[in-house]
Amino acid sequence: MLAFAKDKALWEKIRTSPDYERHRREVLAKYEQVWQVPTPTLSYWQVVGDEDNGDVGHILYNRGFQLYTTAILALIYPDNEEYYRRLVDTLWTYCNECTWAVGDFRDYYGVTRHDYFPGLIDIGSASLGMTLAEIKYLFSDRLPKFLIDRLTAELRRHIIDPYLNNRYFWEWHDNNWTSVCAGGVGVVLMYEDPKTFYAMKSRLDASMKCYLDSFAEDGVCVEGSAYWGFGFGFYANYAWMLREFTGGRINLFDNPKVKAIAQFMQKIVLDDHTLVTFSDVNPTEGYWIGMPHMLKDVYGDEMEKLPAEIATITVYQHFSFMLRCFIFYKPEYNATELNRNVTYVMKDKGWLTKRAPKYSFAAKGGHNGESHNHIDVGNFIFVHNDKQIICDMGAGSYSNGYHGKNRYNHFAPSAYAHNLPIYDGVGQSPIMREAVIIDYDEAANRAHCEFARAYVNPKLKQLDRYYDFKENGVWITDTHDYEGDVIVERFLTAIPPKVVDGTVHIEDVVLTASDGIVPEIKIEKHHNHIQRPGWPEYTDVYCMDYTLPKGKRTFTLQVEVQ
Repeated sequence: MLAFAKDKALWEKIRTSPDYERHRREVLAKYEQVWQVPTPTLSYWQVVGDEDNGDVGHILYNRGFQLYTTAILALIYPDNEEYYRRLVDTLWTYCNECTWAVGDFRDYYGVTRHDYFPGLIDIGSASLGMTLAEIKYLFSDRLPKFLIDRLTAELRRHIIDPYLNNRYFWEWHDNNWTSVCAGGVGVVLMYEDPKTFYAMKSRLDASMKCYLDSFAEDGVCVEGSAYWGFGFGFYANYAWMLREFTGGRINLFDNPKVKAIAQFMQKIVLDDHTLVTFSDVNPTEGYWIGMPHMLKDVYGDEMEKLPAEIATITVYQHFSFMLRCFIFYKPEYNATELNRNVTYVMKDKGWLTKRAPKYSFAAKGGHNGESHNHIDVGNFIFVHNDKQIICDMGAGSYSNGYHGKNRYNHFAPSAYAHNLPIYDGVGQSPIMREAVIIDYDEAANRAHCEFARAYVNPKLKQLDRYYDFKENGVWITDTHDYEGDVIVERFLTAIPPKVVDGTVHIEDVVLTASDGIVPEIKIEKHHNHIQRPGWPEYTDVYCMDYTLPKGKRTFTLQVEVQ
């Protein structure tokens, strides 16, 4: 299990080595931020009151970070009385909660806030259970016996017994919920009740297989990089724990698909601070640095080194990730310089990424029935100087029915928030399940996809998009077999564009359209997914709409670094 993580010499190294200075500073800064706000035990009215009471989510989010940062700091600085006492008090607060699943997910189970259901296991309660089990194990010689006994009882009440006595939808689901919930429960059982773990192992195995079945052989996480880090993060942590728990007899990493999923992150890093933002991803998304370092220990040179600049310790609200950012970290696993001459073709899900010396690029095929779907078949991103020049803004705000039946009324996941053609005012349709692939001709340095079927438009017979990769940029050419009237080519940027002599300048990148077409520029408001200090609630997105001349059916946009 994590016996090596209890080694005092390891934490002495983490406490004193300059290699961990950035880690220590980040956790301490987060600790100081979250402890500025008191987070008491939830009142009756908060638990069962107004469904729109945002205080509950804020309290749970803040308290989670209080627990995680305090536990890490108590490991690094074992003699600090403040950290220790706050850790004990926060653990006690969780023990006193009637349920660990208070939040917006209860309707997934057909229950409301007014239903007493302490054994509801969702991503919040499962991940919290894993956290408490790991903290209990790591502090087994420091916590009061009374608290240890209470934690043992509460883990059984909230996690073990409910899992034994119920079945949950996520056990056979096809996204991150399955790995998070099953992984969290599985780790709790390994720590707390090994005999029951073996009795339940076939059930956990089935859930983990469901999670893997949501991936194709190319390893693409269609939910986006954030859900790779979260969902596959739980899978990898579970797999690592299971390998240790069984003395190496069971090794879930020894699977070509798992290795392909593990390599997904290295394929979507576009620059030192920039990732592909397809699907529900924050524009400032990073990865938790312990993940690729742990995976590099597993797969060796088959894992590309990644830039530490894009990594973070507190990107996700989870103790197991934060802990592993310290215990698996090896500075020699960080990239000193990105490979700037590589193309990844992920044909099963229709993704392509390219890093060239002067720019980076990503294109997406796929279909419009994917988990966390955006209407974005044929979309692309162009990056220069660590900025998305032609952008995908990623996730919108998870509020006001974003995940409901009116999802595509929100700008972020709609067809109009992506770099796609619009036909007679109508964009791409969500009713499309046949995957579009991207063909790449290495000799010609050219990619192609055909995606007319992503539009429910009988007048559109064929739509071919070609990407010609040049030394200074990319030429995007669309050919339309369309029997309608008006074709508008839309491209987006979050950087204010300037029209100069018929071309568009975005910093030192110039966009030149065929036939001298000059775009109409419209501003849309992108409702940002997560509000952070200094991060605005809305971001202006500039929609550059190029209207083709009447009868014209071919359009080329040259995107070139000057």
